[in-house]
Amino acid sequence: MTDEALSTRERLDLRVGAIVREGASLDAAARRLLASLRGEERALPSSLNGTLLECRDRIPHAGLGDRMVDALSAIDASAEAYRERNRYAHDMLLESEDDKWLRARFDRGTVKIEDLITIGTEDFQTCRDALIAAGWRLWALRSLVEDVRDGRPFSHHLGTIIRGDIEIDENGDASW
Repeated sequence: MTDEALSTRERLDLRVGAIVREGASLDAAARRLLASLRGEERALPSSLNGTLLECRDRIPHAGLGDRMVDALSAIDASAEAYRERNRYAHDMLLESEDDKWLRARFDRGTVKIEDLITIGTEDFQTCRDALIAAGWRLWALRSLVEDVRDGRPFSHHLGTIIRGDIEIDENGDASW
């Protein structure tokens, strides 16, 4: 079935669902990173923001040397991608026209007309792609943390991914 065969509501649900799914993948990557930084097999779920803050606090003690700045950048990019994910998951999305929606942020239970923004398919894809890239960056960072801890040599491709040199295609597949 093509995207055009879906109703406007179904297309919206599909786009929001992709963002929520990638947010869950990012959350899992962050928990795996935290477990590695703690030297544990797994980290119990907490809020993603709390997990990323603890990762950020632990990175300076992970022995990453000159790769620490890129590591912190990967964590910060993950936090930003998840903040944007929250806008799509928690804000009100109102149908507009021609595959455009109005996104309204609640402010203490009210919606301010000046806060309405128009979003389209490309905005949903940008958010989804940022979440996918952030998840890959955390995956690579976890691998680097484990390599350093275990005395394995630095793999150049991990540095490329941690820096965010990632391309996401229209299907959500990543390459670097």
